[in-house]
Amino acid sequence: MKNEPTTTKKNQTVSVDDGVFATGRLVSDGGITRLDAVAYGLYDQVIRGAGGISVATDLPSDSAMEGVVTVQGFWAGESIRNARVVDLVAPISMPDRLGDGIDPDIVPAGRLARNEVLASTVLGITQELSDDSLLFYCAYNMTDGWIGIACATDSAPVEHALKPILGHALAVVEVDWTPHDLRLIDEFFEEYDFADGLLSFGKFMHPAGQFSAYALVRIITPEMTSSLSTVNPNAIKLTSWIQKS
Repeated sequence: MKNEPTTTKKNQTVSVDDGVFATGRLVSDGGITRLDAVAYGLYDQVIRGAGGISVATDLPSDSAMEGVVTVQGFWAGESIRNARVVDLVAPISMPDRLGDGIDPDIVPAGRLARNEVLASTVLGITQELSDDSLLFYCAYNMTDGWIGIACATDSAPVEHALKPILGHALAVVEVDWTPHDLRLIDEFFEEYDFADGLLSFGKFMHPAGQFSAYALVRIITPEMTSSLSTVNPNAIKLTSWIQKS
């Protein structure tokens, strides 16, 4: 089963003088009007846990207001200039995950018991495949039994190895990125100096069975994009609070 990437648009790098927008709450801070970040769900918890993030604007000092707004303007390197309040854009949120529900298009016909889907034989095989063609394997609880879901760069060896054991309770989703891409992403986020704020990083399985990395940052800089240029762009869902307009 071949699935298309789930990213809805290309990650957009922000340079000085680019048009930008962000959603949050306007607050007054020593005569400067700042926009405090707001997000949905887990990403909002991450921002709150980091002590909050914000950006200065050149809005008048009396612009602070209740409620969530979207501010648009031009990126000045550390602030938004020529800022104005525009129609509300929904706050950023984490990509949908398998735990939120499963795409019915990938659900196989068969069902097994949990201990069968996670049998030591199955886990041993997935470990052997993980350095080459298999990105991730997991068990998923349907209302009428359990299934195994494998995300792979090459579905053929995965099906050949697991189908005899799991039969029609196996779903294999093929993607165009590799375990090597995910390792490169890990190395990048371990080594990169995030002056612009890494807020959250991890890996997740999409409801359609695609396993990839995700990251939430304050803003996507040219340096960040350049460093990630050797990685398949579909291997990571990179979200920024301040976005290019």
